[in-house]
Amino acid sequence: MEDVGKFLVRWIIMILIIGAYVAFRDIIGWDEGLDWSRFADFSALGTLGLFLLAVYSRKKAD
Repeated sequence: MEDVGKFLVRWIIMILIIGAYVAFRDIIGWDEGLDWSRFADFSALGTLGLFLLAVYSRKKAD
């Protein structure tokens, strides 16, 4: 259960960083408005990356 908690904390931090990045792009004028599809794409890609790390980086019990 501890692993799930760590995963959720990392996921929440990742979502906050991605949200800040998308908002920053809007504030400085790189995008015409908040680009929610960019946020969704980055969130999905980041979630996949975190999931793969969680599954394949487990320490093997000898």
